[in-house]
Amino acid sequence: TWFQVKYDGFIKINTSGNYIFKLISDDRSWLRIYDASNNELISYKDLPHQNSNAYYLESSVYRFELDYNQGPPNQLALQLLWIKPGGISLEIIPTANFVCSLLD
Repeated sequence: TWFQVKYDGFIKINTSGNYIFKLISDDRSWLRIYDASNNELISYKDLPHQNSNAYYLESSVYRFELDYNQGPPNQLALQLLWIKPGGISLEIIPTANFVCSLLD
């Protein structure tokens, strides 16, 4: 491993419904999403050509962790995408959905 990064923050879900997540990384990455009581709701490792299961999330703010391990220094890649309720294609999660605290 050349380096590792751990993102720890909050994601705002504006619409209740089923969400599908996708991590794209050239090495290893792992997404975890927690409820307000810090119970793990989602645990998803990047798998080539595979999205996460669909998870029902209420409209709220959730804590998340995203771990990324970079191997050789010749390529870097990390993207977090989702399919929102009623959506049909993956899209990059907008920066407005990443907030500073559970109160946002």
